Amino acid sequence: MTTNATTKTPLNEKEIWTEAEFVKLTGISRQTLRKLRNSGQLGFFRIGDSVHYARKHLDELIRRNERKLA
Repeated sequence: MTTNATTKTPLNEKEIWTEAEFVKLTGISRQTLRKLRNSGQLGFFRIGDSVHYARKHLDELIRRNERKLA
């Protein structure tokens, strides 16, 4: 599949998200994201002043918060 400037990749198929995209994808509020970042529970990186998240950050958050089935 080819992409061009008018084709948008669905959020769940992306590998890197802006903070706004991550909020939309996960349903986690910006305030909660900041708390997770500040506590070290959620990885992130910056490009300039913008906060970004990679798929590996989401995967790690999910893995750490999975509940073990008894």
